[in-house]
Amino acid sequence: MSGAVTTRELWSQTTAVLDSRVEARWLCEVAVALDGDEFDAALDEPATERMVAHLDVMVARYRAGEPLQYVLGRWGFRHLDLAVDRRVLIPRPETELVAEAAIVLAAGLPEGRVVADLGTGSGAIGLSLAVELPLEGAPSRIAAIAFVPGTHQLLVLLLSGEVQHHLVDPEAMSTRLLGSFEIERAHDSLDCGLISVAFDPDFDENGFVFLGHCTDDHHSAIGRVTFAAGDED
Repeated sequence: MSGAVTTRELWSQTTAVLDSRVEARWLCEVAVALDGDEFDAALDEPATERMVAHLDVMVARYRAGEPLQYVLGRWGFRHLDLAVDRRVLIPRPETELVAEAAIVLAAGLPEGRVVADLGTGSGAIGLSLAVELPLEGAPSRIAAIAFVPGTHQLLVLLLSGEVQHHLVDPEAMSTRLLGSFEIERAHDSLDCGLISVAFDPDFDENGFVFLGHCTDDHHSAIGRVTFAAGDED
């Protein structure tokens, strides 16, 4: 594709290649980093060489058989726009029904409930619960939950920047708060704060935990903290 084109022409050319105006638009939106009305408003703006190059790569990947969701790097799920790649399963419409059932069940539990999304990939179910379940008396919302490797302990990340440390009692199906610590929020927004957690492959030796957080509305960064799981008595 030529770089000396408008966004409208880029969309038209991509439609001709893919024979799908909808899919072409999705790819063009990612290439120019604009969605919805903002994309429509920029249709007559010139596309940069970087935008065209990005689109060319995505189109080639899609035509080679890679799933559209992985090519886009995102996919809609209920009220969310999820980041997806080859490391996770593609969120499916059937899973939206599973999430809805989980939300209904969790909403009926007493206050103090803790809901864990085990085996999280894209975070579709856990994030839907965090976004759609009301939390009593708190602007903070759960962003991520993860088991500490080799233990019955959980780290619960809140968008506010708080990391809670819980001990799970599998027999009683309950949890007990062991402690918490605060991470300074890099971006002051109720919808942006701590967003992900991952443990170092050598966590048992070094105690390293990697916490993802927003730096602005469109970017994120990863910080490292040292954490000691402690005893489970």
